[in-house]
Amino acid sequence: MKKVKLNDLKEFSVKALMNVGLTKENAEMTADVLITTDTFGVMTHGTKNLAQYIQKMQAGGLDAK
Repeated sequence: MKKVKLNDLKEFSVKALMNVGLTKENAEMTADVLITTDTFGVMTHGTKNLAQYIQKMQAGGLDAK
């Protein structure tokens, strides 16, 4: 398994979330929660779901504010 630096993962996640309309503050908060969940070893609720959250925001299923 390839390892990713936490800072790189956060930067990627924040940029991806901002690209679908989140403010920088909300994107950073969301990325922090997802990455913290990953570091706890709960892979079912972390960055694994980032793509799904983005798809839902693009479809109007989640509020992107």
